[in-house]
Amino acid sequence: MTRRWSTAPGASGTVVAVDARGDSAVAWTTCGPHCERTAHSTGAYVTLRLVGGRLVTRRLSANGFPLAVVIGRGEVTVVWSSPSGKGMSGAILRASYGPLLGRWRAQTVGRWDIPPGYSSSVAKAHLAVARDGEVLLAWDDYAPPIDGSAVAWRVPGHGFTAPRRLNRSSLAPNGLGPVAAFDAGGSAYISGPCSGFVFLAPPHRHRFGPPIDVAPGRVQPSWMRHSSLDFSLSLAGAGEGLASWVRGECSSGAEGSTPGPVFASVLHAGRFGEPLLLASGGAYNSTAVAVGEGGGTVSWIAPPGGFTLPLGGLFSVAIGADGSPGPVARITNTLVPFARDGGGDQVLGASAGFLPGAGDESVQTQGEVLIVRPVGGGADAPSPSQYGWLATSTPVGRAIALVWDSAGNGKTLALSVWRP
Repeated sequence: MTRRWSTAPGASGTVVAVDARGDSAVAWTTCGPHCERTAHSTGAYVTLRLVGGRLVTRRLSANGFPLAVVIGRGEVTVVWSSPSGKGMSGAILRASYGPLLGRWRAQTVGRWDIPPGYSSSVAKAHLAVARDGEVLLAWDDYAPPIDGSAVAWRVPGHGFTAPRRLNRSSLAPNGLGPVAAFDAGGSAYISGPCSGFVFLAPPHRHRFGPPIDVAPGRVQPSWMRHSSLDFSLSLAGAGEGLASWVRGECSSGAEGSTPGPVFASVLHAGRFGEPLLLASGGAYNSTAVAVGEGGGTVSWIAPPGGFTLPLGGLFSVAIGADGSPGPVARITNTLVPFARDGGGDQVLGASAGFLPGAGDESVQTQGEVLIVRPVGGGADAPSPSQYGWLATSTPVGRAIALVWDSAGNGKTLALSVWRP
């Protein structure tokens, strides 16, 4: 079902979420001239689209930029940033939460500070919601007393806890946005797009253990250069999932990243397996998508001359439930999965060049062919647009949502929700 609603001119910065029932939430910013340069919007909003078709719009702030939104167990949580007077290098991190219909509460959660030399586009705040409605927020806070990756939790009906540093280890994914995710059993995970370490918290414990070295053998990271380029973590059942990464160098600075070989690791019974070498040549990204019975698919983009074949392009490997990788396939006219919902339905696209880690709660598509493939078989469902913002109902439930600018002028957003 597709619904459209009008927004003020200049709508941008859109994030979207969908839950197991198919209720969805879309947050966006109305942005005037020079908005990104001056860090001043003209309003931050969220629209809820309920299963019955009702639309409810709320104003979050007169000057804010939505960063993340999740919806689950009948409640919505939105996090946005407001200028702190230091321009785009620093902001106040705020949250608003409440039931689908009824009163919401607002809360100042902490600070969102970006280190010197980093672009604001690489540091994000991430939300994840568990089966029981518990919410985890992760972000970068480079101000005392945290001075690193921060986390905060909230349970339905309550606000966020005081922010706490993710871990005292220097191996935390500082500076490039810690990614939060839950598996179907309620365990929480923190990973980073340029870090091969994963942090795990058992259900309801609210404390992460020591870093798990999923991708060993990296070069020594530095403040501006990190290794394990484009680390991707996809979660399925309790303690089950798939990770992939490129053993290169990941940089947020002007010097750029360097490619490397592609690896994967199967997560089974809460433990990551030994690294699997999938491709020995150079690649810049990787995307892992787990399947419910174990294993999954890893896809990546290789530049010309950067792979064992003379031509670059899109490549893919299927990994079995026993952890055995199949042959490398060069994708020409075939779609590859890049996201899954909690029921195992997959979203497939024609290119992995833009694909984020699967733990990301809202991803932006960039002109690719998209289809939804039901896990139990049946006809593929093509998306109504090749551009937009996508969300799935991970870690539980079968629902997928896509939001796009249907008029092409920032004045009308359209929403489509699949219930495979």
